Amino acid sequence: MVQHGPNPELLEMDLKGLAMEAIGNAIYLDGYGIYVWPAFATAAAVLCWMAISTLYRLRHNERSLNVLKQSRGRTFSHPGSTMSENEGGKP
Repeated sequence: MVQHGPNPELLEMDLKGLAMEAIGNAIYLDGYGIYVWPAFATAAAVLCWMAISTLYRLRHNERSLNVLKQSRGRTFSHPGSTMSENEGGKP
């Protein structure tokens, strides 16, 4: 039997080859990949460090605020809520 049309095995190999070539071109970036990818990695590392550092400082500041609240013997209201008579702002 004579097969008409392209060979499916060859098509599959061609698609894989094209995909690998596209990935290679994306990584290579016409020779600028050696500069671009380390810059992206550095930016990602700095952003992660900033996020972790911010969360650490937030938790530390919340703990410090709770210690101050306990040492004063009263609780503070959240912004936008009304103060009770005990917290009228008078000394």
